Amino acid sequence: MSETQAVYYVTKHSWRGKYKRLFAITKKGLKTFNPSAPHEDTNAWDWDELNTVSLDSKSRSQSEFLIHIKKKGKIETMKFSSEHRDELMTEAMQFYEKMAGLANAAKFNAVKHKWDESVDHCTVIVGPASLYVVLKTGQVKHRFDYRLIQGFTEITDVNGGFAVVYEEHKRLYLLGSNQRNEIIQACQEAAAAHLCIGLKRIKPGITSIDFHSRRMGDFSTDEALTSYVEFNVTKTRADGRPSTRRSLCLTENCLIERDPATYSIASLRSLQRIAGIARSKTNPQQFIIEFDNRRQNCYLSPERESLLATLLDSVRGSGNRDVCVKSSPGDPHMRWAPLYAGPDEDIETLLLKFLGSGGNAVDDAILRFNANVSASGLAFAVSQERLFAQNKEKLIEMAISALLTAKVKDPEAKFFALRRLVSSKAGFSAFTTLARFRDSLGAGVVEALKAGDDAVLCAAVDTLAALMCPMHDNADLRQEQLNKISLLSSQKFLELLLNKLKANCHPSLAIQKSAGLLMQAMIEEGSPEVVKSLQTLAIDEAGLLRCLESTESVILTDEGEMIDRDNLKVASKMSEISSVETQLLEVERAVKKQTKALLAHWRGIQNSLMFFQCYKDHQKPDLIWNYKTREELRVTLENEIRTFTDAVALIGNEEAAWNYAEFEVIFNSLSGEVQVGDYYLRVLLDMDGKQSGANYSPVSGIFLPICLHAMAIVYERCYEEIGLFEDAGYIVKLLETTKNKAERDRFVMFIEKLMLYRDNVKLVINAGGVKLLIDLVTLAHLQKNRPKTTVLQRNAIIAGEELEAELEEKEWYYGSAKGSTAEKDRTGPISSREMKRLYEEGDVTERTKVWAQGMDGWRCFVEVPQLKWTLIGEGEPILSESELSATILNIFTKMCEQYPARGPSGQLIRPPPRVKQLLCQSDALPHLVQLLLTFDVTLVEKVARLLPLILVDSPLMPRLYLTGVFYFIIMYTGNNVLPIAVFLKMTHLLQSFKSEEIMSNSLKSRSILGQIFPEAMVYYLENHSVEKFSEIFLGEFDTPEAIWNSEMRRQAIEKIAAHVADFSPRLRANTRAIYQYIPLPQIIYPSLEKELFCGYYYLRHLTNTQKFPKWPIRDPVRLLKDTLNNWRAELNKEPGGLSEDDALKTLGLDPSAGPFSEPKVRKAYFKMAQKYHPDKNPEAQGDVPGSKPSI
Repeated sequence: MSETQAVYYVTKHSWRGKYKRLFAITKKGLKTFNPSAPHEDTNAWDWDELNTVSLDSKSRSQSEFLIHIKKKGKIETMKFSSEHRDELMTEAMQFYEKMAGLANAAKFNAVKHKWDESVDHCTVIVGPASLYVVLKTGQVKHRFDYRLIQGFTEITDVNGGFAVVYEEHKRLYLLGSNQRNEIIQACQEAAAAHLCIGLKRIKPGITSIDFHSRRMGDFSTDEALTSYVEFNVTKTRADGRPSTRRSLCLTENCLIERDPATYSIASLRSLQRIAGIARSKTNPQQFIIEFDNRRQNCYLSPERESLLATLLDSVRGSGNRDVCVKSSPGDPHMRWAPLYAGPDEDIETLLLKFLGSGGNAVDDAILRFNANVSASGLAFAVSQERLFAQNKEKLIEMAISALLTAKVKDPEAKFFALRRLVSSKAGFSAFTTLARFRDSLGAGVVEALKAGDDAVLCAAVDTLAALMCPMHDNADLRQEQLNKISLLSSQKFLELLLNKLKANCHPSLAIQKSAGLLMQAMIEEGSPEVVKSLQTLAIDEAGLLRCLESTESVILTDEGEMIDRDNLKVASKMSEISSVETQLLEVERAVKKQTKALLAHWRGIQNSLMFFQCYKDHQKPDLIWNYKTREELRVTLENEIRTFTDAVALIGNEEAAWNYAEFEVIFNSLSGEVQVGDYYLRVLLDMDGKQSGANYSPVSGIFLPICLHAMAIVYERCYEEIGLFEDAGYIVKLLETTKNKAERDRFVMFIEKLMLYRDNVKLVINAGGVKLLIDLVTLAHLQKNRPKTTVLQRNAIIAGEELEAELEEKEWYYGSAKGSTAEKDRTGPISSREMKRLYEEGDVTERTKVWAQGMDGWRCFVEVPQLKWTLIGEGEPILSESELSATILNIFTKMCEQYPARGPSGQLIRPPPRVKQLLCQSDALPHLVQLLLTFDVTLVEKVARLLPLILVDSPLMPRLYLTGVFYFIIMYTGNNVLPIAVFLKMTHLLQSFKSEEIMSNSLKSRSILGQIFPEAMVYYLENHSVEKFSEIFLGEFDTPEAIWNSEMRRQAIEKIAAHVADFSPRLRANTRAIYQYIPLPQIIYPSLEKELFCGYYYLRHLTNTQKFPKWPIRDPVRLLKDTLNNWRAELNKEPGGLSEDDALKTLGLDPSAGPFSEPKVRKAYFKMAQKYHPDKNPEAQGDVPGSKPSI
């Protein structure tokens, strides 16, 4: 079946019923197979027997298609369906020339603009499913499938030029033709006729300059194109074309081929698109990279092993876990689904049965299993809770048992299959529960170790790794420990593995990184004895000493990265000279002590640059390092090594140990320097005199944070005795002008202590402190690696991060260099990343005017806190962004407590306190509320406590919901919800989110939470204590008064997260962005569909006297009335008069263009809600009847 192009798992429709089939597209024609017997074809048609492949015009299904067969002068039609219909039909229509029913393809003369800016004269052929670019030699240079074309855009300054916008990342391909419009129109007609796909023309067009800067689409950024590592390779081709020299470059998320002569990009692929890597057994330089569009690129490289290790590390680091290195590329006949989509549950179950049956066909079953199941393991490894569901755990155990006992032709494939099986929870547990699993696997691994086949050994070790490090979710820690104990219990087995590892060491960057991470994990998590042992061994490996003693110069590239040396090879050679020489490594223990000051100074610098800095001269208050100090260190090390070597030679064969306890490096060149603490006084004073900048003083930069810290401690202890701090306003001004992060943090911490004395609050407010602190509090949105509270929150945060990574928001505008902000002089919008680049290149300066949504006007670059503290700020901060925001919230809380809204006797204070007026303004309150989106435990709790202090008795309370606070606060998934419950109980009935005419008397209708929570939860909040509500909210309850559980809470969070998802990425790009309120449609909970709530109770539970005997009824009369009213309403209910098509028309969507995705319908609803919401558009008249129910 080497002629097979693709195989798909389909459903055949006939008058007798529906049958599962394998649908194979070959060079000769089409074939179908019974999946249960994949070697036996059920039907076969040559291409000349086929009339055409088409869509079913009578069906609205997105998966059905027809094949039309010529038989005895008639055309017979057969119907199939597949979830990958568009790709299947596209692959079949590649043979359109052999099918009589497909019209001849239109052909046009054109030119193809190449990556080296040359052109190829070619013919553009518009096929039924693809657009082909064919060179004059007959070679198909490019094939653009309509299903992957995002659109066409004109190149305005190229005669007849247009670009094909291809695939999801919007890669641009430039063509030129005098018949440009005819080509595009022909493509649109063919795509619509054969695949029901609409191809759009993207307007306006772009210039050739724009094309060259954006031709890589979403991967045109510096991050995507800047190489981390490069390898010289030879690209070979199977079609007879000559081989080509290429530079294979790895970036953060791409694999790039560059021309070595011009460094131009020849091709670019996302690391996410790599489907497999094949390492040839016969050719020691050859390897193949497989992509998810079934394309395979073949290369030759003398550095193959290092290249593959680094490539695999990069691919998995990008999040693509379904890639492994194997000995041969994939066989299209074995794969039953596209490479970019995993097989469905039926395929996995069938393949498990094949494996479990064993027998003579086990080799074929293994190949099919590995070809279809991803390298990360089974996707459907848990038995489903439905009738006639397969017992997956039993199938997995049967498959493992069959594999362990089978005699196979390819041991590598066997280990690959085992690795996929043990990646599941059932397979992982079977290692200690399945009889003879450990013994059989151990025997197989030992056999692989002795065989000397690197490919088999790699697959075996990968299987062992999967047994020690679970790949599935919700892993059992106890089972993991049992597996590790069982695997590592044999001393001989471990020695075999370690000896093999030692024999196969090479300087791969991936292996070096993995070994370093392993040692780091052992040091961080191990016992003190293990830590001490590893630290000593790390020094004994001579890494630090040889780098310090080496006379080799350190080369720095333009990007500031060091070129790596083969230090591992040097270390290996030195270890081979003499066993006595290993004693010399004891020198490093003393060197570690002498270099402590050096390491402390460069603690914030990357380790790879520390040794580069050793070769530079430094004249700083806390570090003097120059040629003299380097020479003194070198001479001392050489003398000590020589002395030790001579002493060892005199004692013969007796073991010797170095007297490192008395070793010391004396820097005579520094003997005349006077030190105060860790600072050299001469350098400190010299620098103080030389600095001309008004905003920098080394003395203040070093000592001011210390002084502020001392002042804060003193004032906290003695504020009653000290009283008013008259310079509090000056402290605020210093905070506004400083650029030092440590000073900033100390100023804020000092202001926090000043709030202990009431009169200091006035001074801070008069100096503009509230507005300044509001600007700083938004920096919390820049915090990374924030601790997670629960599993639910982790999932929400990951989803947010994935959304932000997909498209960075462009929020910023900047004015001209002359300071003008007129419309013609503005530039933007641009992302914060682009703003950083412009600042680093000097196109934007500290005095450039900038603006983003949420700012009260154009400001100088240096006056915007986000830009100031991420791009201009100096030094290391004392507080993280979240800790800084928490301190500021403490300040606001203390301010509000010092000036309460009511007097001692409960009377209202009028006019309201100034601090509350300032915090209620539109440029302050939304930013405090949006801190809830950080999901930080401390910040959420502090905001929940602060908001009632600000808003109690405030006229803004009814409009608080416009800030989105109720959405954000319910998305929080931590367990400290008592402050949240207090806040909800105080505010949920005070919101004016409905007009008086449409608001009913029911509690659910009057509460802003009625659209989010079930009615019972709203009643519970209002009628019970906040402690009781918190208990319900966090727990699992199924009673007559409350039905609520973690699954319902998760549903609420997911719905709200989807509702506000468009806003989340903006806060990292622009921390001053303000949420635009959109009403949330009613959340429907499936678990409550059969429940009826009346008068505080769910009737089904209340009437269940066995489970809830004598449940107290607080208001029997109301319960009876509510029950009768609900009964009457149900009897009088009329069917809704709004159809789905009418609802789509109301939202401005054409029903004939559907079906529409949920995000698109939601976006249309949001747009309509913005237009008609009375708070957003008071002039709007009318309503949008039926739009909310339709969604």
